[in-house]
Amino acid sequence: MKPIGKGREYNKNNLRAICGREVKGSHLRYECGQVPRFKCASNPSNFAAGSKPSNPGAGVNFSNDTENIKTLVKLQQKNFELLMYIKHQNNQILANVSQPLTTSFTTLPLLPTSLPVDTIYNLKILDEFLRANSETRELLCSYLSSLGGKDVTNKTNRILKYLLSDDVAKNYNFYGKRTEKEAFCNLILCSTVVRAVKMKDPTASDKEVEDGIKGLVETCTRTT
Repeated sequence: MKPIGKGREYNKNNLRAICGREVKGSHLRYECGQVPRFKCASNPSNFAAGSKPSNPGAGVNFSNDTENIKTLVKLQQKNFELLMYIKHQNNQILANVSQPLTTSFTTLPLLPTSLPVDTIYNLKILDEFLRANSETRELLCSYLSSLGGKDVTNKTNRILKYLLSDDVAKNYNFYGKRTEKEAFCNLILCSTVVRAVKMKDPTASDKEVEDGIKGLVETCTRTT
């Protein structure tokens, strides 16, 4: 393709290369001092050879984009504040859950038998009920812990006497070995007593409470 300049003729191939499309028109000669203009077949606007392309962003309104950006920034800020609030609430909930239960319930929960239990049959009914109802068992533990006592043994004795009559207690020892007595340690009521004493005295060990249970059961046995 010949270079375009003064005194040179434009053929249709050259014009096609300039416009990128087929060129219509009969003036194919470059006049000295003039800028040749042609009409492209698919574009009715005039094309000036050598002219600079117009600014692609001219006439475009960017104000909407700016407002959208501001809105997104505000939403992100609100989301961040909401997440921080949720985190704070979760920390408070975890702190409350981790605190030990210190409040004692002074009202005895509803039970299927009266206390102290006066028959082995009623004791087994009570034991099965507490085994199936953990919430009631926890309420009973809290109530039993409010019965008082000066030490672990005294607390244990008060709780056992509140739960069992002597006629029932004499039919049990702690392990039920080498005798015809039943094992008190197999009852859910045994762990309930241990839990109740330790709620009142967190320094007490399971063994201390169990020794108190053994002592009371043996005392009931000797008095029969």
